[in-house]
Parts: sequence; structure tokens; C-alpha cells
Amino acid sequence: MATSPPLLRIFLLGSFRVVAYERAIEPNAWRRLQRAQQLVKMLALAPRHRLGIEHILDVLWREAAPDAARHSLHQAQSVARKILGATPQARANFLIWENDWMELCRDDRVWVDAEQFQMAAEQARRTQTIDAYQAALGLYRGELAPDDRYADWARTPREELHKLKLDLQLELAALYQESARESDARALLERIIADDPLGEHQAAHRALMQFYIRKRQPHSARRVYEKLCAALREVDLEPEDATQQLHKKIRTRQSDAPAPALPPIPLTSFIGRAQDCAAVEQRLRQARLVTLTGPAGCGKTRLALECAHVSALDSTVYWIELAPLADATLLPNVIANRLGIQEQGPGALEQRLLSFLRNDAALLILDNCEHLLPAVARLTKTLLERCSGLKILATSRERLRVTGESVWQIGSLKYPRDADPIDDDTQQVYAAVQLFVERAQAIVPTFVLTPGNGAAVAAICRHLEGIPLALELAAARVNVLSAPQIETALDDALALSLLTRGERAQLPRHQSLRAALDWSFNLLDDAEKGAWQRLAVFRGDFSLAAALAVCGESGERSMRELLASLIDKSIVQTKSTRAEMRYRLLETTRQYGLEKLEQAGEAETRRAKHYTFFCALAERADAGLGSADQMEWVTRLDAEMENLRAALQGTRTFPDALLRLCAALWRYWYVRGWLSEGRGWLEDALRRARVESAHYARALVGVGALCWAQGDLAQATQSCERGLEMARAKNDVSTQGWAQLILGMVAQYHTDLAAAAAWQTQSLAAFEQCGEPFGRALALHTLGITLQVQGKPGQARECFEASLELHRQIGSVWGIAFTQHNLGALARSEGKFAEAHKRLQESLTLFGAFGFEAGLGMVLNNLGLLALQNNQLARAAVLFRESLYHSEKIGDQLGMALSWSGQALLNLLCGDYDAARTYARRSLQLRHQVGDPMGVAGNWEVLAQIAAAQKQFARAAQLAGAAHQLRLQIGTFELALGDAVWAKAEDEMRQHLGQAAFEREWQCGAARTVEASVRAAMED
Repeated sequence: MATSPPLLRIFLLGSFRVVAYERAIEPNAWRRLQRAQQLVKMLALAPRHRLGIEHILDVLWREAAPDAARHSLHQAQSVARKILGATPQARANFLIWENDWMELCRDDRVWVDAEQFQMAAEQARRTQTIDAYQAALGLYRGELAPDDRYADWARTPREELHKLKLDLQLELAALYQESARESDARALLERIIADDPLGEHQAAHRALMQFYIRKRQPHSARRVYEKLCAALREVDLEPEDATQQLHKKIRTRQSDAPAPALPPIPLTSFIGRAQDCAAVEQRLRQARLVTLTGPAGCGKTRLALECAHVSALDSTVYWIELAPLADATLLPNVIANRLGIQEQGPGALEQRLLSFLRNDAALLILDNCEHLLPAVARLTKTLLERCSGLKILATSRERLRVTGESVWQIGSLKYPRDADPIDDDTQQVYAAVQLFVERAQAIVPTFVLTPGNGAAVAAICRHLEGIPLALELAAARVNVLSAPQIETALDDALALSLLTRGERAQLPRHQSLRAALDWSFNLLDDAEKGAWQRLAVFRGDFSLAAALAVCGESGERSMRELLASLIDKSIVQTKSTRAEMRYRLLETTRQYGLEKLEQAGEAETRRAKHYTFFCALAERADAGLGSADQMEWVTRLDAEMENLRAALQGTRTFPDALLRLCAALWRYWYVRGWLSEGRGWLEDALRRARVESAHYARALVGVGALCWAQGDLAQATQSCERGLEMARAKNDVSTQGWAQLILGMVAQYHTDLAAAAAWQTQSLAAFEQCGEPFGRALALHTLGITLQVQGKPGQARECFEASLELHRQIGSVWGIAFTQHNLGALARSEGKFAEAHKRLQESLTLFGAFGFEAGLGMVLNNLGLLALQNNQLARAAVLFRESLYHSEKIGDQLGMALSWSGQALLNLLCGDYDAARTYARRSLQLRHQVGDPMGVAGNWEVLAQIAAAQKQFARAAQLAGAAHQLRLQIGTFELALGDAVWAKAEDEMRQHLGQAAFEREWQCGAARTVEASVRAAMED
């Protein structure tokens, strides 16, 4: 929830500026007394913007006598207050002296650029995005308090902020390099050095030297060092030890022709793995054997190659490619050959290998070990035991299982998780997008991100889940397909065939994703291959229970054992949650497994088992949504949503099965606010299924509930009436109760209050008959709303309290939230603002925990109205905006209309009549369209007051008369702004028009039809 806006904005970086009550203070205003300015600066820098009086006196008036010092402080306080506050009331909010403390601003409503810079720095370090770092550094406009250069109170914070700025610049330079923005990285490091030619902070010099080393430009790195030394000699200083050591490594590095086993020089840039590279380097400092593991195509070899070139500064690096080796007995021969060791007699090769490596501080990189694991593990163990200076970095889809091994699991590159399009400004956040674009530009140099292809590129990266090999292969297609065409082609049938045509010089398994997956598949035994195939039926992640039920086979190794084996081999990924460990296949790995499953003739069997498991889960959850385990069931269904969607998709050709699953999910869709998706599935199932299906009536009621939530009241009525008729024919009392409940809510919105009460009473009786306390609680709740609208607050409160008690007994968090909301709204209408705020806040917290968007929009709107009644206009504006956000998010038209009405009231009270009229008309149009007469009357009242405020008293009286007549017809007199406010507006109309003219215009409005009054209200 947003806090109140600051009363005071203080700029200390670069120059001193102050804005108080949105009024810029002239710099000359402080000339009268510099101590007043220093006092404000000290308080601005202090924690919580408050300081002890004794501390202030000691810093600013240390030499003065105590009484004189206090008098001077009083004088400085008075001067500062007069400068900051234009009125006595405003001045009282600044420099508040209470007891032994002075506070800069009441309620700490202060914005200080130095603090904002520190918070932005924290945000940048949390998010690790270039935009966040640039935004943070943009706040640093210069050193702190330059006019107070020698003041003790400013020295330490100035140095700390300057160091923070430098650290951020260095971190940003590292991010630039990680994002392949090498020119930006170099320019930033050179700018830091230009600002600090004497090398007070030599980290920038070392970073630039490292930059040139990575670019394989040692001469440029030495020039950076030589310039630093020249600058330091002028002041009789030497470079720091760390800088000298780095220079020594550069100078002594061999410049001869590369040894046979030197790592190959990469032909493409290194994107998105800087943190992985740093982590592997750290592990190599702590362990002598590090294994990089991960699925096919994740970039193990490329990361090892980058680590090799970094490590070459500190030790000799030997690169051994093992993929072509098929005979494990030849492993020592291959390594010896790469190291240039000649075999001399039988049995001597391994000994010569040990002798070669024994006294060398070397890093041996063994690339692609997975097909030679036993042999690699044995030789690795021997080498490490006998060669004390040796370290080994291995890449493998499975760990070596050697004592002392440190495993680094490589994940996917960061990719966009939602449907937002990517452009040039935002692509730097996502390494997957950067990789795709760069590799695409290697094929088609003119390829750039545009508004037309940004969304498609993001979708490609999402579909391929940031797997580097897959992204490179997809990017290679841009010469024949557009990005949207590539996105379309990446479906189950075409993805693996599309991702081919890698470089001819690459290993065969790097030329297509299918070849890479074939390599992994062929290394498995038959049981592991079968498990991979069967697990491919799951979408997204899945639980152990699901794997056992859907994929377990009697007579073979247990599913638990097979899962563990596939995890070790980087086929299955794991995800730890609060409740359990979950498992998943990367999408391309899953597609490959599905192909194998189809070829084995098992696909239909596994899909049937998958449906059976998840339909049973959905039905248990549907029952649990009315219990104390409500939130747990929602969380569980959230986790299984991708598999539930797969089950729905897979049963389209089995209409009764589809209908059964939809009927079990409608309450979950409603609670989650997934109204359009749920309605779409239900309507599709109803079109396909037989009318006599056992679940037809319940599905119809589900459609009605979701239509009601969307504001489609006509369709809600039609679906629920049909569902009720069918439920009665089948004597399905529970479904009858739900249909009657929803029909009652529709009648409420149409303000047919007698019908609403009748439906709600019938619903209550039905739920009592079938023993559904959750339904009873909801029926009481909706009946309370009807009674409240009828002007019976006492009876309404009784219903709400009874509903709340039932919800508490059940443990229904969702129901408690709903009922507390309505009790809060009732208290607000009765002027019990403290009770209203307490209940609404509890409701907001519970709906927030539940993630119920419609509820959040509803409560925030009522909190906005409460803020209006308390004259908290700024707070109300924030609340109405947030309310609208949640309603728009799920397409809740009635919620949107409520928010627009609130914004109309707010702008009316603020005097922005044009904005108020726009919002009121927007709400009026929608409420008239869905048939909400109470909302129509409320908006007419707002428009009447806008007209009165603009001296259009005849128009105001006509709208007021129309609203009054409509309220008489529907039997409700709840006014948008309350009786007192409306009475004042009505008095103004009478006073300016005269009694006779007022009554004439009033009756003119009352005599119009609703349609005519709506048209009149929409016209200027």
C-alpha cells in the first residue's frame, strides 16, 4: 500500500536544493543563516531524520556556551521553518523539537536523494539488472554537500557514498561484460579512471586490465598499468600489491605458440554466464575437482572454455575433449597424446602422465565425460591423489562420484517469464534474448528487435527455456523464417526438427538438438529410457505421487530409483518447495520423450492414467475448497495447473471426461480469478458433452458463476436457470443451492431485491438440506447484502455475523475475507470508521494471502471510499488506482465500474470536474449495459453534483430527480456520498433555482425513462 507523499524533498548530491509542499525553495533564502541550512542537511542525513539535541549542539555550536548554543539552535530552527513553510500550519510540520530530540518533518514524510541513491543501489544489487544500476547511478549527481567540504558531519557519509558510487560503477561494468556490451564496459572503466587518475581506488584499473586480458589484448592491459604507475610516481606512490601481482601475471604469461592442449579460442561471445564463471572459479579455489553438470545443450563446454581462459592467468591449462572417444581403455592415451607425452613401452603411459603433471600447478579440463564415467572417475582419483598441484574441471551430464568432488549444476539462461514484448531497452535483462539476437545477427546482420518481433523473440526464449544450444539453432533459422514464424513452428510436432543445421565444424551432437538428446538417450539403460518416455506425459513440474501413479510399472526398478537416476544424469530437473520436492523435464527434453512414447505405442495409456490422477485430485480439491484446508488445496492446484491444463487439452475428444474435470475446477477458477480461461473450458465442454452427462448441471452453474463474476449477467442467468432445472430433475440438491445462490446475486445487481431474497433463502435451505456449511455461510452472506441494500442494516449485520461464525468454524479464509469486507462496508455506511478500517484491512490481508484479485479490487475500492469520507484524498487516489488494477487484471467489469465511480467521487471532491464526469460516465455506461440500476442511480447523483458545482443547476436537478425516482422503484436509498453531502448539494440547487423551478426540473428528470436519463447524462 503506498504511503503519503513527502512534504519535503531534499537534494544533497551535487548541490543543495529543497522542495517543500511542491514549492522549490530559492537558494538565496538560506543566506540569512547558514547554520539553518546545515541543520536541515544534518537532519536529512540522520537515521529516521532525527537527532539528539545535545549532538546537534556539539556539532554546530561546540565552542559556544550552553545557553548561547541553545539560543542559536532555536534561531536556526525558526529560520529554517520560515523558509520551508509558507504558512504557520505548514511550518509546524518541520524541525519539530520534542524533549531532547529534533525531527526534520512530521511523520518522517521526507525524501532525500542520498537515501534514494542508497536504496536504489540495494535494489540494483538484488535484481542485478543493467537498468537498475543505471537508475541508481543516475541519482548520484555529484559528491555529497560540496559546500560543506570540511564539515565533520559530512565527511564520513560523503566518503561512503562516493565509495558506493564507485562500487556500483564497477559492478555495472561487470554486468556490461556479462551482457556482451563490451564497449560500454570499457567506456565506463575508462571514465572511472579518468575521474581518479592517481588510482586512489585501483579496483577500476585492475578491472580494465582484466577486461583487456579477456579480450586477449595483453599490451593494452600493460598500458593501463604503465599509465597508473606514471601518475603515482608524481606523488611518490606505488601501485597496490594486488595491482602489481596482476601485472606480473600478465608480464610472465607465455607468449609462445599455443601448446597442443591449450583450450581453443571461442569464436563467439560469452553471454549470460559471468556469475556461473565466478562461482566455478571460487569452487576451483576451494576444491581440486569441480564437475559442471546439466542437461543437453545447456552450455557446459562453453562455460568450461571461459573458465579455462580465466584460469590461464594463474596456472597451466590443459583441454581434453573426450566426446569422440568410444573406448574407455584408451582414456590415458588420449590425455597423454593431447599433452604431448610419448608412449615408451607397455604399462609406462599412466606413470609418465603422473610424472608430467606431478610438479605442475595445472588445471586439467576433461570435456564430455558422461559416456566414460567409470574410467574417468578412476583416472581422476589417481591423478588427484598423486599430483598435489593438479586441479580438474570436468563437464558431464552426470557427476563423477569421486571423493572431494564439487558439483556445479548449470541452469538455463535467464529468459522472459511473461508475455511482455522485449525491445532494445529491456533485452539486456535477459541473457537468452541477448544470445538469440546476437546469433541471429551473425546469420542476418540486419536483424534487430522491433515492436513487430519482440514478443515473438520473447516467446521463443520461453518455449526453449533459455537452453543455449536450442536458442542458437533457432536463431540460425532467421535467414528463412521470421521470428513469429519460428515461434509458430516451435510446437510439439516441429520443434526438434526445426532445431537443426548447426555449424558443420561442430561435433555431430551439437549440430542439432535431436542429436544431443539422442546422445543422452543412448547412454541410458532400458528402464531409464522407459521412465523418461513415460514422464514426458507431464507438463511443467510434477510430484512424486503423480510420477508413481502415472508412470510406475510393476516388475521393474522403482520409480523413486529411476527418478534419482534421471536426476543424476541431468534428464530430470528438481525444484524444492515448502511442501515437497517436485520434478520436471525441460520442454525440449519432454518433446523428445513424447516422440519416444508415441513410437512405443504407450502414449494413450499414459494420458489416460494422467487424466485419472489429476481429475481425482481436482475433485478432492473441489471438496476441500469449502474446508479448513482451503488455502492448501488452492496452493496444490496452483502447483499442478500446467498438468491440469494438459489433462483438459488431452480429453477434448472425450467430452464426458472433459466435462467432469471442468465441473470439478470451476470453483478454483473463480477463487483464482481465472474467469476467461475457466469459462472457455466450461463452455467448450458443454458444447461437446451429452446433455444427460452426470456433470452437465454442475458445469452449467460453474459457467453461470464465472459469467456473473465477469459482469455478463444475462448469460449467468441463462446458465444457472438451465442448471437449476437439470439439478432439480436429478435431485442434485447441492447444485440447486449453488444455482440459487448465483441467481440471487444476479437479482441483487438488477436490484430486484425481493427476488434476490427469495433465491438466497432457497439456497440457504438447499445447503442446510445437503449439509454444506460452506454454502450455508455464503447464502447468509449474500442475504445480508440484500438486506443492507433494502435499508435494514441491523438484519444485514445479523446475517453477516452468522456467516462469519460459520466461516470461522469451517476455517474458510476466503469466506472470512468476504464477510469481513461486507461488515466493513456496512460499518462505513453507518459512520463507524474505526470498525470499518479494521475489518477492511483484515479482509485485504486475507484476500492478498489468497491471491483473489476480485476480492482485492472490491476491498481496495471500499478503503478508497473510507479515505474519501475521512478527507484523505491522496490516499483515496492510490486506493482507487490499485482497485482498478486488480479488476482490470481479471476482466471484472463490475469491479472496474466500482473503481471508476470511486475515482469520479474523488475528482468531484478535488474540483477536477472534467475528470469526474469522464469516470462517472464510463461507470454509468457499463452499469447500464449490465443492468445494475443501483449503480446507474449512484452515477446520476455524482453527475448531478458535478453539474451543480459548475452552476448547471437545472441539469443537476433533473439528474437528481431521475436518481431519486429510480431508487424509489428499486427500493434502495443508499447514496454515493451519504445523506449529509447530498442534502448540501440539494440545498444549493433549491437556493439558485428557486423552489418552483427546482421542483419543475426535478419532476422533469423523474418522469424520464431510464434510457432517456442515461442518454441525457452522457450528453454535454
